[in-house]
Amino acid sequence: MRYMIPILFCFFIPVWHTVAVPYLISDNVRDSVERQILYNGRLWRTPNINAEGHQYFKSPEFVQGSVIIGEYTFNNIKLKYDIFNDGLLLQKRDGFILLLNKELIDSFSMTYDDGIFNFVSFNKNSDNRPDGYTNILLDSDIKIYVKYKKVIIPTQITNGLPEFRNDNSVFINKDGHYHNIDTRKDLLDLFNEYERKLMKKFIRDNLVKITAKDPDCFRRVIEYYESISNQPGK
Repeated sequence: MRYMIPILFCFFIPVWHTVAVPYLISDNVRDSVERQILYNGRLWRTPNINAEGHQYFKSPEFVQGSVIIGEYTFNNIKLKYDIFNDGLLLQKRDGFILLLNKELIDSFSMTYDDGIFNFVSFNKNSDNRPDGYTNILLDSDIKIYVKYKKVIIPTQITNGLPEFRNDNSVFINKDGHYHNIDTRKDLLDLFNEYERKLMKKFIRDNLVKITAKDPDCFRRVIEYYESISNQPGK
């Protein structure tokens, strides 16, 4: 029997290279894969920033999430997204915190009380799409992306301590082209005159305020547009 162990081990090696890592391999092999692939980053310590609020997406607490790196999917891990520095933090099982290598990450998701938020990692290029980790707000014929960011407002404006504030950017991909959308006019300019008329009525009737501070307003309008454009005869 002592000769069967390496034979079985060799037999299963090709399998775990093609599936999600956490569930279908032994703990020892998983630890090795995590160290080599997922744990490719540097130790991170909480910076001492004298400002009110926090620098993270939604919450300063770690939440359940997953990360995709190439062919590997790592589920049930603790993540926190620093939107001030555009850095993804991982809490290891030993409690240490790593700033993950952005160049290796394809996408990640984080679970909060109000839902699951999916992010993709973009590299800046000439097609006007966002740079860095970007939320996929709507993945349909027309796609909506949100670049969440925080900035520090100085004491001259706050009349007190410096303060973290959101500074979101919304991007719409329509007909294969990215558009940075800030206002209602920016949004409506992507459509023809008849479509604009219908969308204006929807915005007015439903009291939708178009602002990057509330990116979900763009999703509501685009989903309405797609609902009428997909009707028979349209």
